[in-house]
Amino acid sequence: MTKNSRREGIRLARELISIALEDFDTAKHLFGVGRYRWGLIALQQSLEKAIKAILLSLCIIKTEMSLKKKISHMATTRIFHLLIEFLENLEKAIEVPKDMLRQMPGITLAPLETLKRGIENTKIELSDLSGKAEEIAKKAAVKVFHPVTDEDREKYEKLELEIVNFVDQNYDNVNIYELYKVLEALPSEAKIVAAQLINLARPGGPYNELIGILAAFSTWHIVFEYTLSDLRYRALHLDENTFIVWWGRNAIQTIDRLNLISRVDKAVSELNEDICNLIRSLIQTNRMNRQLGKENPSPKDHLPGD
Repeated sequence: MTKNSRREGIRLARELISIALEDFDTAKHLFGVGRYRWGLIALQQSLEKAIKAILLSLCIIKTEMSLKKKISHMATTRIFHLLIEFLENLEKAIEVPKDMLRQMPGITLAPLETLKRGIENTKIELSDLSGKAEEIAKKAAVKVFHPVTDEDREKYEKLELEIVNFVDQNYDNVNIYELYKVLEALPSEAKIVAAQLINLARPGGPYNELIGILAAFSTWHIVFEYTLSDLRYRALHLDENTFIVWWGRNAIQTIDRLNLISRVDKAVSELNEDICNLIRSLIQTNRMNRQLGKENPSPKDHLPGD
């Protein structure tokens, strides 16, 4: 991936999130006047564009035109698996500087251990959220246009709480200054990549924010994968107690209350396009682990996409 294509990915992400904001405002208005069918379609479009923007920002997908039309399918079928794989590779990457620092007397590994523990917790919560999202999606395929039951409401309230907690998770705070202080002992090449890892994984950073919101958007959007054709091409009687309307209204209220799409917009604006190669390597290969272990890597060891 060239620097120009990385820049194009960030530019496209910002353009998509701007459109997602417009679509979301449209969905809110349509729900407010009882036009539920078109309100749901606008909400689906908003979530889809926001998901595409996050995937582009995280460099999980390429920017070539041939792939753009396939993004939405990946977002609802593979996105949880991709995120879990992403976090697993991030854990492995952190082990490399830890192994190097173990050989150096007087260096504490506690900051890196804390960072890794936070990543592990995120992965566990993400796996749990993924299972619940798939369960709801299967149910939606059967009863999405039926009335909502008390059991549905109870399950949703629990899932909603988990979504909110995942987006705003606050695991052990990592002292960034202490992390950088520890990593000062690393060889120069390893230090550069390790610093990028910290920026990628630290709580409150733009990438951490985007991963949480992406999981939330994918959880809501997965129901629409089963219903969009019916919403577009069938005459339906939809009222406030229809499962899909109820699902959409709750999603709109939570997205609005937590200001999620605007938060994506802000996080994307803070991204460093040059970190894309690092992220892509976490998803596709273990080459970065070798990169971290060398002070002066040879040209053939450059990260994928250079």
